Amino acid sequence: MHGANLGTLLRTCDAVGACLAVPRFRWIDEAVARGNRLRRPSCVHRIGDPTGWLRTQKDNDAHIVGVELADEAILVLHHVENPAYAG
Repeated sequence: MHGANLGTLLRTCDAVGACLAVPRFRWIDEAVARGNRLRRPSCVHRIGDPTGWLRTQKDNDAHIVGVELADEAILVLHHVENPAYAG
């Protein structure tokens, strides 16, 4: 359902030097492969434990921007001090 959006998001991440972190689902791998029109390998992290991954990134002082693709989503912008525990 969100396959085309994942490809666009991947290209956007690449344009700003960011990586894409996605759960390990076959449809996501297929969507990323289909939407990836970049001429070089892109940075995609396949995450099995999102909470653990976020905690590790936080502990390493990483800067994280979270995006959720959802039908009829409402845009919400806010600053998150601790993304591992944002609700």
